[in-house]
Amino acid sequence: MSHSNALSALTREPSPTKSHIPPETATPATTEPSSRSTRRRRTEEEDVPPVDDAGGADDDRSSPLLASGLGLLGIAGAATGTVIVAAGGSGDSKPPGGETPPTEQRPKADDIKPDPPKPEQPKPEPTTPEAPKSEQSKPEAPKLEQPKLEEPRPEAPKPQPTDPGTTKPEKPKAEDPKPEEPKPDTDAPDAPILTLAADTGASDGDRVTSRATVRVGGLEGGARWIYSIDGGSTWQDGTGHEIPAERFGADGRKEALVRQIDAAGNYGPTAQLRFDLDTQAPDHALLATTSGSALLGRDDALLVTGLEAGAAHSYSIDGGTTWHQADKPKLSALSLGGEGERVVLVRQTDLAGNVGPELSRTLTLDLTPPKSLWVRLPDDPLVSVDALQAGDGVAFTKPGTIYVGVVDQGAHAEYSWNGVDWKPAASLEAIPTSAQPGDGRHGLFMRVTDAAGNETRSVREFTIDGVAPVAPRLALVHDTGISGTDRITGDGSLRILGLEPGARWELTSNRHGNIALIGTGDVIPQSLYDFTSRKDVVALLRQIDEAGNYSPQTRFEFTLDPVAAAGGAVFQL
Repeated sequence: MSHSNALSALTREPSPTKSHIPPETATPATTEPSSRSTRRRRTEEEDVPPVDDAGGADDDRSSPLLASGLGLLGIAGAATGTVIVAAGGSGDSKPPGGETPPTEQRPKADDIKPDPPKPEQPKPEPTTPEAPKSEQSKPEAPKLEQPKLEEPRPEAPKPQPTDPGTTKPEKPKAEDPKPEEPKPDTDAPDAPILTLAADTGASDGDRVTSRATVRVGGLEGGARWIYSIDGGSTWQDGTGHEIPAERFGADGRKEALVRQIDAAGNYGPTAQLRFDLDTQAPDHALLATTSGSALLGRDDALLVTGLEAGAAHSYSIDGGTTWHQADKPKLSALSLGGEGERVVLVRQTDLAGNVGPELSRTLTLDLTPPKSLWVRLPDDPLVSVDALQAGDGVAFTKPGTIYVGVVDQGAHAEYSWNGVDWKPAASLEAIPTSAQPGDGRHGLFMRVTDAAGNETRSVREFTIDGVAPVAPRLALVHDTGISGTDRITGDGSLRILGLEPGARWELTSNRHGNIALIGTGDVIPQSLYDFTSRKDVVALLRQIDEAGNYSPQTRFEFTLDPVAAAGGAVFQL
């Protein structure tokens, strides 16, 4: 048979090896292969053709052809090698070219001897099978490219359903995170915070000081800082947390610039602080008094001059132990500690807090005002000077000389009728009627000033009345005679008619020894003037108005007879 016929026969019939392997003995690709001896044994048993009872081979022609075809395909295996040995007999090699001997030349069944036992050959792996090496020479077969088999990938384990009755598996503990590598620091630090170590000015935030030390705050840990005091032209390394005061030099306007540099070398923004430096104490203050002398009255003051612009001043009246802040350049005498001699210390403090030298002034304080000027009107009663100073006098007066006087020696007194035009008054000054304003309501203004300038003012208000009132009239209260007009009575009480409001009366009578009686009211009882036994009574009466003006007298005559009173009673029965 030719090589092509053998190949055709091979393709028409199934492989003897696969056709005789039972399905239950096939091994999966993922299962481990059995041992080499077992695979060889199975291969030999499956590849040996069955023998009939006569001892001949069944279809002895197929084995050589099958072996020849397998050899041409280049498929190596234990079964092919076995077939070749069985067909060749004593192990002779195949003819050159892989030709199969013709059928008529095959040996008979009787001549076939049983093959000797052959060593087990390993079963090919699922991967590229390796042909077993045969000790007998094999014909060279064309090599065919074998397909590359992909290596099996392990399947990912599938999660198993959890039995609610069983305990949950412990969760694997999370591994500690690995420390990240630090990132480079590229962030600039903040600007420092600059303040004056002592803002000694008028307020804590006016940035005027006599000490130029600048504090540097807000620095990061490990940072360094630099500063400039010439507007940024030059920079110096800072130490600690302050710029020393001596770095700023003489007085004047100052500026500090500061930057910080963090540990990574990043430069922060520039902080700025401007302030005024003044280390010079102010000059002496100047003192003056409103009185022009060392004697101060209650309305006087001590004037402080020569102060610097914006400076404050203070004073002490206890030798410098206690200082009082003054809100005005004028120190009132009432604030300097009472009357007597006082030593006053004054000093000024400029805007930067520099305190100037103390200035001393000795003063005499007189804070008691003088007594007022006293006035005596023409109709005033004879009362004391103190009563006159208190204004204890009449409110109405007739024209006449008015007297004024002072009590304190050395005081200066003045008076005025209208409070505008003042005239000096001596210790006992007389104001004649010609110097008076005439009848009417008036006020006499007075003022007294002592040597310390203390002044006392007063006024006396009164009415000048130069017109005399009219004469009053008299009548009997009870005319008990035969008629009501016979002026015969047993009751000598008199009734006054025509009195002015506030006027007084003056009565003289022959039954009183011609002694004048002064009284008020419109009835004069008999008991007031009846001191004799005269029956014929003569009464003289006049009124005196509030200004002291007397009216003309009124004459009234009547008979005082007790019998007339009794007769009148009998007559009435």
